[in-house]
Amino acid sequence: MNEVQFNIITVAVIANAIFVILATLMGPIIAVWITRKIDAERARTTRKLDVFRAMMRNRRMHLSPDYVNAFNLIEVEFQGVEPVERAFKDVFNHMSASVSQPDWFDKFRRLTTRLLYAMGKNLGYEMEQLDVLEGGYNPTAFGQLEEEQATFRRLLIEVLQGKRSLPVHQGPPIIPLQNDSSRPPQESAPPSVGT
Repeated sequence: MNEVQFNIITVAVIANAIFVILATLMGPIIAVWITRKIDAERARTTRKLDVFRAMMRNRRMHLSPDYVNAFNLIEVEFQGVEPVERAFKDVFNHMSASVSQPDWFDKFRRLTTRLLYAMGKNLGYEMEQLDVLEGGYNPTAFGQLEEEQATFRRLLIEVLQGKRSLPVHQGPPIIPLQNDSSRPPQESAPPSVGT
């Protein structure tokens, strides 16, 4: 074996040893880095799913706190997803329009449907926009309860602002409709002093 062949073999052995040492040191570091990247992506997808599920779960109850909170997180969790960002902006801009417009609510539902569809598509769900628009269960009582609460709040605010008065009825005491036998009989009030 001549000296050139010996030098080539020596360089190859040294290079091999360096690569083994680098692989031994860098392998775990690269594995941890890859694992962290995968975990970060998984966490981001989970957050997106949480927002999407909250929006879908409450898609017929736009004033529910869960829906509003999820809606406000769309900008953060779907950042960089162009179709979702565009649909979100359309809904957001429409919400600043006057609610008194005749077709405001119908347009709001259509825009919200497009937003949910874009979110679902980004997350890998295969669904039709019509299913999103027409789907979801919201008992009539929920809508009636929201309407009654809104009416009550509006009337209470008018009373507190002095725009409306509280009607006061003076007359005999109101007698309960049912005779509740589990209650003891009511005693009459003692006569007031000075009568």
